[in-house]
Amino acid sequence: MKRKCIRFLTQVLAFSITATLLVGCGSSNGKAVKSSGQTSTVTPVKLTWWTFQNSDSVYMKAMVAKYNKENKVGVTIDYVVQSSNNFRQALDLAYQSNQAPDIFTGQDIASYYVPKDQIEPLDKYITPEMKTRYGKMLYSEGDNGVDKKIYSLINTGITYRLMYNKDLFKKAGIDGPPKTVNEMVEYAKKITEVGKADKAYGFAINMKNTQTSIERSINVIGMKSGFRNYDYKTGLFDFSPYKPIVQAFASMAKEGSMFPGYESLDIDPMRTQFAQGKIGMYLSGAWEPSWYDALSPKSKVDYAAAPVPTIDGTVKAPAYISGLRWLFMSSKSDNKDQVWDVMKFFYSDEVQTGYNEKGLGVVMVPTVLAKSKPSTVKAMSDFLPTKDDAIYPSIPNVRALKIEGSPFNDIFANIITGGTTFDKEIGGLNKKYNDALQDGIKSGAVKDYKIPDFEPSSLIVK
Repeated sequence: MKRKCIRFLTQVLAFSITATLLVGCGSSNGKAVKSSGQTSTVTPVKLTWWTFQNSDSVYMKAMVAKYNKENKVGVTIDYVVQSSNNFRQALDLAYQSNQAPDIFTGQDIASYYVPKDQIEPLDKYITPEMKTRYGKMLYSEGDNGVDKKIYSLINTGITYRLMYNKDLFKKAGIDGPPKTVNEMVEYAKKITEVGKADKAYGFAINMKNTQTSIERSINVIGMKSGFRNYDYKTGLFDFSPYKPIVQAFASMAKEGSMFPGYESLDIDPMRTQFAQGKIGMYLSGAWEPSWYDALSPKSKVDYAAAPVPTIDGTVKAPAYISGLRWLFMSSKSDNKDQVWDVMKFFYSDEVQTGYNEKGLGVVMVPTVLAKSKPSTVKAMSDFLPTKDDAIYPSIPNVRALKIEGSPFNDIFANIITGGTTFDKEIGGLNKKYNDALQDGIKSGAVKDYKIPDFEPSSLIVK
């Protein structure tokens, strides 16, 4: 039940996911604040913040405690770490029951949150100073904005690398990380052969969630090899160039070089096995070092991160920097101004500098980078952006398309496990995606992002 409580300002207390909380109107519940020599009373407000990120939870909870203690607007934040596996389902349920969080960390902005009217545009809050602070990163279509409306601001960008166990590489007589996909297959086999006694394997992929695992591995190798699943020039999807990459993964699986159970392996169990020295290498994003840094007891494995290999060893285009968004304001919050006060604090140089120095992500904000000391987190420096990392133009969001049958990531996974072949699937895969794309463009579900003169190599910083 919602009730309004009027004292100097009109505020409506937000719902938490577990109960409807009501703050009374009595002055004894207020928080005294001095302003211009006068004392006013601010009605306390409790805001609920949901996140699926647990790798930064220790630092974030400390910052939440700091904000709760020091803010002058009477706000208390209830910070809740939800499971990443069913985050969207839990969020949808919360909206349906009128108990949505006031703030949340999310994904799928263009295809999910905006069409469902779950998030609030931030444009009216953006100041000239903020426009200067973020520069070109203030707006990225499909990442933090849709149709020129800003729904989130960035804190970090995600770069992608190959995590590898230097001890296992040395044991197998390998001098350094692979530069080609064929070397990746060869090295995985060598590591598996020398690791038999210790049940160590050359490669791992967490295919419990094929959407993220394929995105962080096969897709990134393709980008550095010069292509994406969407061809900007033709404005069509084309999965054909991925054949040598998918087949390389299938070879590692067939040869027994993949960590057993990879078909249903989740990310945290895979990390645990890597920390115990049972995995030679895997591909993932810039959040990985902070996970190992927070591990207790610390891993004794000597590990590092290396550039993602390519098909032939040549970098023909950059890997992409993703995740250019962070906090969302719920469109259903009754306390939007207070939510913005919270967001301003967490987007501040003070909070972001600490975030960067602790290796919780690769912060992209120039003022933060200028103030930050080098991170002491092992392998974090390996994820810093280079000329081979770039922000790409948007592509049609496949999650907004009505794809017939299995999505490409599931088909790739089926090929890797030996359930089908690339040649058998590729014709039908391209057709069903392009049919869905044309239908999506006609219906307005997605935009036509065709760029006839686009050259991926042009994104490499010379």
